[in-house]
Amino acid sequence: MSEETSKQRKKQDDTKVVINILLFVVPLLICLFLRVTPYYIPIADQWAHQTVYNSLQAQVYSRLQSSYPGLGPQELQDVVKEEVNKVIQEQGAELAQAEQQTAEAFRNRLRNDNGTTYLLAIDPYYYLRNAQNILEHGYEADIKTERGYIDTHIFGGLPISARNAAPDKIQNILPWIEAYLFRILNFLGFNIDLMAVAFFTPVILGLLTVIIAFFVGKDISKSNIGGFFVALYVAIHPFLLSRSLGGFADTDIFNALFPLALIFFFFKLLESTSLKKKLLHSALFGLVLAIYTKAWGGWWYTFDLILLSIVIYAVYRIFFSFILFKKHSRRTLGSNVPGKLSSDLISIGLLLLFSCIFVSLFIGFNSFINSPLAALRGTELKAVSKGTIWPNVFTTVAELNPGDFGSIVQNNGGWLAVLVAFSGIALLLKRKGSIIGPKMAQFFLVLFWTLATIYTVYSGVRFNLLIVPAFALAWGIASAVIINQGSLWVKKLIDIPEKTAKVVLFALLLLILVLPQSTAGGDTQSGMLPNAINTARGHTPQMADAWFETLTKIKEESEEDAIINSWWDFGHWFKAIADRPVTLDGGIQNNPQAHWLGKLMLTNDERLSVGILRMLDCGATLAYDTIYNLTNDDLEAIDTLYKILEMDRDEANSFLEEKFGKEDALRVLNYSHCNPPENYFIASEDMVSKSGVWAHFGSWNFTKAKMFYEVKSRKIDEAREFLKDRFNFSEVDAANYVTEIRSVENADYWVAPWPSYVTSDFTLCQKINDSWVRCMKSFSSNQGVVLNINVDDMRAYAMVNQNTQLEVRKFVFSKDDEVYVRNKPDSGFNYGVVLKEEGGQYSFVLSDTQLADSMFTRLFFLDGAGTNYFNLFSHKTDMFGNDIYVWKVDWNPNEIKDNFHIVEEDEAVGLIDNQESTEQEEETEVGGEEDQTEKEEVEDIENISSIINSTEQMNLSLENGS
Repeated sequence: MSEETSKQRKKQDDTKVVINILLFVVPLLICLFLRVTPYYIPIADQWAHQTVYNSLQAQVYSRLQSSYPGLGPQELQDVVKEEVNKVIQEQGAELAQAEQQTAEAFRNRLRNDNGTTYLLAIDPYYYLRNAQNILEHGYEADIKTERGYIDTHIFGGLPISARNAAPDKIQNILPWIEAYLFRILNFLGFNIDLMAVAFFTPVILGLLTVIIAFFVGKDISKSNIGGFFVALYVAIHPFLLSRSLGGFADTDIFNALFPLALIFFFFKLLESTSLKKKLLHSALFGLVLAIYTKAWGGWWYTFDLILLSIVIYAVYRIFFSFILFKKHSRRTLGSNVPGKLSSDLISIGLLLLFSCIFVSLFIGFNSFINSPLAALRGTELKAVSKGTIWPNVFTTVAELNPGDFGSIVQNNGGWLAVLVAFSGIALLLKRKGSIIGPKMAQFFLVLFWTLATIYTVYSGVRFNLLIVPAFALAWGIASAVIINQGSLWVKKLIDIPEKTAKVVLFALLLLILVLPQSTAGGDTQSGMLPNAINTARGHTPQMADAWFETLTKIKEESEEDAIINSWWDFGHWFKAIADRPVTLDGGIQNNPQAHWLGKLMLTNDERLSVGILRMLDCGATLAYDTIYNLTNDDLEAIDTLYKILEMDRDEANSFLEEKFGKEDALRVLNYSHCNPPENYFIASEDMVSKSGVWAHFGSWNFTKAKMFYEVKSRKIDEAREFLKDRFNFSEVDAANYVTEIRSVENADYWVAPWPSYVTSDFTLCQKINDSWVRCMKSFSSNQGVVLNINVDDMRAYAMVNQNTQLEVRKFVFSKDDEVYVRNKPDSGFNYGVVLKEEGGQYSFVLSDTQLADSMFTRLFFLDGAGTNYFNLFSHKTDMFGNDIYVWKVDWNPNEIKDNFHIVEEDEAVGLIDNQESTEQEEETEVGGEEDQTEKEEVEDIENISSIINSTEQMNLSLENGS
C-alpha cells in the first residue's frame, strides 16, 4: 500500500469518525436547545412587542380623534395607521428599548426572587415539595409513623389515624433525583435553588433518553444513521417534548427513557452467545424494570408488551424449529437449530427470573405476578360509575379523552412521517437472519408495541406518548435501509456516486421531519422540527408572581393546620408554596370531595356552603362514611348528611340522636361539626372556564346515579323490579327508565347537567336613565344578546327581536354589598343575568341559571356581596388580568347580615310587547306595560329565544344599540 493511499484512507477514516460523532452529537444539541428554551421565556418578546404597539396605537388614536372629530371611523383608522408607521420609523430605537424593558418586566413576573423561571405546569410542584421533604428529613412524605410514611398535605381534615401509610421510603425516583442533584451541585459550589434544579432535571433526563435512543437505534439497525434518526425522533417529537421541556419536571420522560433502556437490554440479551453476557444483560434488564416501577405506575405496560413478544417469539421459535426438523435431516442441520432454540429459551428464562427478583424486591412479589393483568384495570378509568353512586372525576380529565388514528398521525409528524415508521416495521423482516434469529423478536416487539399503543390512544390521547419508542425504532430501521440500500438502487438508476445518493436520501428523510405534512383531516401542519421549536418557544409557566405572592401570604399569615379549599387543579401549588393541606389535588382528584367542592361553589345557600367546608375540614368524608356504616344505604346517608350540614351542632345533635342514638350521633358530629381549623377558600379566574366541570359534579344527582349503576349491572327484568322496589316506580315508569338508561350513550349528561358561564368577565352596560339599563354582548358578527334591565323592579328582559322581549329566568342584582335575586321559572330565556353596580356604572355576566346566584358568583364576580362567613384575605391580578381571590372563612361571625334577598315573584308574564317600549325609548324611557300572552305564544317564542340569536333583527338591534 502506497503512502498516498494510506493517507487517503486515513483521511477517509477521520471523515467517517467526524460524521459518526456528528450523528451522535447533533440530536443531543437539538435536544438541549429545545428543552432549555422555556427557561428564557422567548415568547415574552412577542408580548412586549404587541403591548408597546397597542399602547402606541391607542395614544395616536386618542390624539387624532380629538384633533379630527369630523373623520369617519375608517378614515380615522387609516390616518392612525399612517401616523403609527411614521412614529415607528422615527423612534425605532426608543421603541425597541421600550420593548426590551417590557419583555424583561414580563419575564420577571414569571420568575422567583432568585431569578429562576417558575416550573411550567402544576404536577412538577408535587415532586418539588417531595424533594424539599427529602432534603429536610430524608423521605418524600411529611411524617413517618409506625404504620409507614404519611402525606399530611392531602385530604385536608382527615385524621392521621385514618390516613393510608406508604410502607416504602421511596415512592417515586424523580424527587430523589432532584434532591440529590441539588446536594451535589451545591456541594460543588454552585449557588442554585431547588426550583432551578427541578427546572433543569427534565433537560438532563431528556439528554440521557436521546443517548440511549441512539444506541438502541444503532443496535437494531446496525448503523449509526439508524441511531441518529432514532435519537433525533426522540429529541424533537412534539408530544414527548411538551411533556419533558425544562420546567416540566414530571414522570412523562420516564416513559421514553426506561422503555428504550429495557428494549436495549432485551435485544442485547437475545443476541448474547455466552452465559456470562446473558446473566449480565438479564440482570440489567431486571434492575432497570425495577427502577421503572418507582418512576411510573404504568410500568407494566412496557413489561407486558415485552412479555407478549417473548411468548409469541418462543412459540414461533419452537414451531419453526419443529418444521425445520421435519423438513431436514439432523445430519443436514446438525445441532445448530436446537442449540439456538435452547439459547433463546435460556435468555427468556433468565429475563423472567431477574425481573421477578428485582421487581419483588422493589414493590413486592404480588405486584410482579399481577402485572400481566394490570392492563385490564386501565379500561375502567373513565367509567361513569364503578360500583358507587359517587361521580368519576376521570371522565372529565382532558388527557383521557378518546383519541383516534387522526390524532396519532397529527402527533407523529403527518402521513408521510407515519408511513416511514410503518415501512420501518415491515423492513424489520427484510434484514438478514430475521426469519430464524432473535431479530424476529425485535419485529414482534416493535409491531405489538405499535398496535397496542394505537389501541390505547383510543382510550386517551395522552397515550400518544407511549408510541414514541416504537415509532422511533421504526424510523431508525427505515432510515438505515433507505439510505444504505436505497443508495445502491439510486446509483444504478441514475448513475451517481453512492455517497452522493446517501447524502440525497439522508436529506430527504430530514425534510420529512422538517417540512409541513398533511394530517388525517386533510389539513397541513408544521413538520416535526418546526413544531418542536414552536412548542419549546410557546410554553410558559402557569405560575406567576400573583399566584406565588398569594400563596406565600397564606403560608406566612395562617396557622400551620390551616386548610386550603378550591377546585383540585392547583392543589400541588397550594401544598408546595403555601405549605398547607388541601382537600384535593391532581393526584387524588377522583374522590367524593370533588362533589362537595363543586356543591359548595354551586349552591346559593351560604349556610350549606359553610357547612360543607366545616365537614371537609373536620374529617374529610368520614361523616358520610360513618352514616353509611350505620344505615348501609348510600342514598339515605347522603340525604341525612345534607340535612345536618345546614344545622348548628345542637340542632344536628338532636336530629342524629333521634335517628341513631347518642353515641353514634356524637361519632358523626365529630366529623361534621367539630371546631374546625382555619380555612382559606380560593376563587380564581381559571375556575370560570372550568365551571362546567365543577358545577357538573356539584349538581350530581345521586338518585339517578344509583339508578344508572343498578340498571347497568342487572338484567332487564331484575332492573325493573329493583326500580319498583327501591323508588316505588310503577311498572310503566320502571320499564321506561330501564329502556332510557340502557340506551344512554353519555351517562354523565344523564346523571347531572353541566352548568357554565356564558361570558367569562363583566361587560359594561349603558345607563339609559335612573331606572333602566341596556346591556349588550356580541359573540360574533351574527350572534349576541341585548338586555333591557329595570333596576327598580329588578327585572331583566332579553330582546328576542325588535318587537318582542322576554323576561330572563333568573336575574341577580348586586349593589352596596346586597344581592337581590328574582326568579322567573316559566321564562323561555333559560339563562341567568348577573348585574353589578359599582361607582354608578353597571356591568353584567351571563351564565346558566344555577350559577347566577351561586356562592362562586358572589365570591368571584361580586366581591363577596351577599355573604357573611367569608372575609377577603387577598386579591391579586396577574400579568394577564386574571383575578385571584382568597377568602378566609369566619366560622362564627359576630353579625349575620340580611344581605341576600330572594325577590318575591308576582304575576308578571315573561313575554312583553316591545312596541310601547320602543315608543318610550324615543323619550329616553325604556320599558312599558306588560301584556298578557297565551302559553302557546310563549312556547313559539322559546324556539327563537336562545341567547345566541342569528337573525337580522338581532344584528340590527346590536348595531343600533352601539
